[in-house]
Amino acid sequence: YLSLFGPNGLAVMNWPALTTETSKVIAEVLKDVVEKRPKYLFEDVASQLEKKSGKEPAAFAAYFEDCKRKPRTYVLEETCPEHEDPLTWVPMRYNDNTILLNLQSKAADLLSDVKSTEVLPTTQELFSRAVVAYPELMYLRGSPEELVAAQTLRGLFLCCSGNSSVFDISLEDDNTDFSFRCKHLLAGVKNNLLEFITTSRESAQVTLEKMEAVVMCLILHILGGNEGFRARYGCGEEEPEKVVLAAAEQCPEAVPSFGRLPEESKRLIVAMHQAYFSFGMLLSAEAIPAHFLSLKEIMVPVENGLNFFLAVVAAEYITTQRTVTLPQESEDLVRLIKLCLPGVEKHSASKAYEIYLRKRAERHQWRLMRDDFMHRSIIRLCCMAGSEDSKVWSEIQHVVESMTNEEKEVLKVELGQKDGVASTPALLLVGSTEFMAQALNNPVIGPRMAVKLILKLLTQISDNFANNQSLQIKVRLDGLVNRAREFSGGSPFEDMPLQFDMLGPAEVFVRC
Repeated sequence: YLSLFGPNGLAVMNWPALTTETSKVIAEVLKDVVEKRPKYLFEDVASQLEKKSGKEPAAFAAYFEDCKRKPRTYVLEETCPEHEDPLTWVPMRYNDNTILLNLQSKAADLLSDVKSTEVLPTTQELFSRAVVAYPELMYLRGSPEELVAAQTLRGLFLCCSGNSSVFDISLEDDNTDFSFRCKHLLAGVKNNLLEFITTSRESAQVTLEKMEAVVMCLILHILGGNEGFRARYGCGEEEPEKVVLAAAEQCPEAVPSFGRLPEESKRLIVAMHQAYFSFGMLLSAEAIPAHFLSLKEIMVPVENGLNFFLAVVAAEYITTQRTVTLPQESEDLVRLIKLCLPGVEKHSASKAYEIYLRKRAERHQWRLMRDDFMHRSIIRLCCMAGSEDSKVWSEIQHVVESMTNEEKEVLKVELGQKDGVASTPALLLVGSTEFMAQALNNPVIGPRMAVKLILKLLTQISDNFANNQSLQIKVRLDGLVNRAREFSGGSPFEDMPLQFDMLGPAEVFVRC
């Protein structure tokens, strides 16, 4: 936090130092016993200290008893000293129930201030208080994830603020790293996905507990991606979600704020990390029915599970869109997701997924029929394009309809039919939205070449990994994103040779 806000960002309390005189006396006594090696070590030390106190034995005993009767006050640092390693200091500092209760009180004060009708404080003030209330944030000191944590909490606090004018007066911050331009997205999340916090009729304590569960889940997920935390407490795991689950189970002393939460909140956070996929994957339709099945099996059985899941992943997504001036449609899409996701409670995962794509298509006056896998693949491609412009959707549809039957079959099977449950292996095109966005923004490429390259990619991977026994294969398109951004012509874009680097039995990195 100091690297973000400077040395004056927070007043730090230090351990009370011994006086010079006391330190000198103790040193003399210890030196003496080392040289003399008395038979009764502790008695000899006590005797010497008693004599050097200048008090008579009876007076010294009375003074000692009087000290024991007086209430003792511990003066402890609220944050890890600069010369200490937070990964060691935090577990040692926050291992007492009284201290944890103090943290709970500080957290309640912070979240109550956020929910009040007053103007939201600056990010510097809020994050400085959050570091004290949630000491796990100290693990991020000086790392890239520290900035992400501050931005993520600010985005959530903007949505949870009780100030009716928050989106008019508080989106800008003194530090531009914490300014938000995605007003419509913020409004969509606040009005549709955080109602259980912002407009709840439950008691203030219950509402704050739910809000704190979201805060703690966001912090833990960011911690799971931090190199230092992963190395110390990740128990050999690499994926952020697995790192968090391992730390919570095997190293509970490393996550004291999680340990003090109510059991219901802990269950929500654990389930969230078991079922996790990003909000961006949902919006872009990179997610597949297998993800909906995880929600059905893991989140639905936990009380308020789906609401909690959507609140957390949406808060994370806000941070990624912080600098983007999103159109009104972003608020409508959040509302649509809110309406569709509960479908996993009463429908099969595949049916709920189809309903979601159908609702996306209806926004463009399209109609998706039951089990129409060809049309489903087209809708997914349109969602991946990241545009709600009906003209773009029509262009992509035209590109697909002009393909050969063999090419259409590849799209139908790989993007429409394979679901990661009954039909496998399903391909997860990680980064497809970024790729399509760069391709559509590049006048040399456009939708036709972009879709053609996706087709080529799907064809080659399905041929090369036809015998792969994995339910899903993660296909990372980072290399294609950069190529689409830099492409300036020459040979046809879709004719670029593709190379596949195996990152694991079910993960591929695409190079071109």
